[in-house]
Amino acid sequence: MRDLSPDFKSAAHDYLFLMERRYPEKSALKLVSDRYALSGEERSMLFRGVVMASLVEKREKKTIRKPKPGSNYVVDGYNVIRTVGSYLSGNFVFKAMDGFLRDASEIHKKAVGEELVYRSLDLILETLSRFESAGVHFFLDMPVSKSGELASFIDNRLSDFGLIGGAETVHSPDHYLKEARDGIVCTSDSVIVDECRLPVFDLAQQTLQMHFSPDFMDVSTVV
Repeated sequence: MRDLSPDFKSAAHDYLFLMERRYPEKSALKLVSDRYALSGEERSMLFRGVVMASLVEKREKKTIRKPKPGSNYVVDGYNVIRTVGSYLSGNFVFKAMDGFLRDASEIHKKAVGEELVYRSLDLILETLSRFESAGVHFFLDMPVSKSGELASFIDNRLSDFGLIGGAETVHSPDHYLKEARDGIVCTSDSVIVDECRLPVFDLAQQTLQMHFSPDFMDVSTVV
């Protein structure tokens, strides 16, 4: 469990207060973070972990905790892989107020090491194999280096786990995930969660719980 600065709770309260009153997000984040001299990780926790009550309620209604057998899965590839990879790297991941697992290390802005990507992917596929899925489809960001190679690897690797489906590289996975009409969307990206048409499953969190049973810090217990 990561130790937080003594002022983090006050900072989270202040930031949530401003968010509930619709203050500009980035300005509020800078104001509060500077006021309490928060670390980079703590600033990320505020931005990615503190969520307005109305959004928490909306997201909880869309969230599936235990998918039904025979479901189709539409996977936000790099979002899920990087979250799992961040944990495996020893970086700080936490549970946000909306229940989704997110990382505070900013690894989502960086390239992920190849070995880590494939290790994370195998854990994710093993997790999916336990849900008796009808199909699994990964969407990967085309501009990310070696996305085509990763898509081919996924195509070939699925059958090793008894899964049917494939992977596709596209310029904007967000668009495809938001517009998907069949199955369950797997992501923790708040924009996709809010705008997609389908139920949402936190595949990264489920993967880590299934394989490691970690005790994630929950921002809801701090605010």
